[in-house]
Amino acid sequence: MHDPNHDPNHGDDHQDYPGADRGDDHEDDRRWLSYQQLGEARRISRASAIRLARKHRWRRQANNQGTVLVAVPVAFLTSDPRTSGDRHGDYPNNRPDDHPGGEAIAEAFDRALQAVQAAHAGEIAALRQRADTLRDRVEDLQVQVVQLEEEGARLSAQAEAAEARANLAERELAGERIRAHTMSSHVEGYRADLAQARRELAAAQIAQSEAEAATEVRKAGGRWARLRAAWRGS
Repeated sequence: MHDPNHDPNHGDDHQDYPGADRGDDHEDDRRWLSYQQLGEARRISRASAIRLARKHRWRRQANNQGTVLVAVPVAFLTSDPRTSGDRHGDYPNNRPDDHPGGEAIAEAFDRALQAVQAAHAGEIAALRQRADTLRDRVEDLQVQVVQLEEEGARLSAQAEAAEARANLAERELAGERIRAHTMSSHVEGYRADLAQARRELAAAQIAQSEAEAATEVRKAGGRWARLRAAWRGS
């Protein structure tokens, strides 16, 4: 597609028409001329200039105004039309096929080319508008991506903080469990000591009861002995 903002004087971006010369030419050795300018330079009609360009298969393209330009070798412009090898094609009315309808054909060709150029310009404008719309959409999506990244970073920070709190709570719970187990061990020890103390107390109480009983027996025996002695003495 032809770019309406394209500068025809920059050789690397030329858009050639079918049949255009693609030889190893150098832009410095050529000049871009319209068919009218070529005809004036060679002193021939515009139709003859068109035929001359087609005959030599010179590169052609349209400028920003839709005018067809031809890359004409500088040497061809500086040569004498009367002595050049194309003199029979240079001058009007010296070829059997040079007829008055050539100008109309050339003008029709230019009008068709301008119509194509205008259509291409409309397509380019539509594509540029579409590109602008897509560019705006991309920018909006980029903003949304940044917002989502920020939200993701915030949620990630919250998750890390919650995980840290959970880890701390888990460590504290583990510490409480250790302390509870230690206290349970102490309670079991206390219970064992209490049971031992109760057994020792029971044994002491039994021993005390037995001692008291023995004492009572001894006291009773003494009284009985004294009574017997007193009975015998009487």
